[in-house]
Amino acid sequence: LKAPDAELEIPSLEFSICAENKRHIDSLYNHLVACRDELETHCASLPSEDAERTEILKVVEALTGLLDVETPFDIVINDPSGLSEFQPSDKVVVENKCPTELVDRETETIKEEEGEDAANSKA
Repeated sequence: LKAPDAELEIPSLEFSICAENKRHIDSLYNHLVACRDELETHCASLPSEDAERTEILKVVEALTGLLDVETPFDIVINDPSGLSEFQPSDKVVVENKCPTELVDRETETIKEEEGEDAANSKA
């Protein structure tokens, strides 16, 4: 499960899939295939001599190569809400960069931090 505000990153390719503002339930393999297919569709609309098209097709080729997992690679999920889930999760490493008390679990959004003035007025 990829949370609505989560971004998927592949550091070895310097590539990322931006947040979609909706949750997405799928395997990592299918996330990569969907992204690759969208890039291929976009390339079809670009002129064949376009430099952008050439660069995108290199990324498509690299993503396709990753699908066979001939060599291990890292996938990083930047998930500010902490709502993404992985099954199985035995090889998942979680680094908490956002304090959990800032996440509103009912609305799946990050709470606004109170400024110093608000904190001082409660003292």
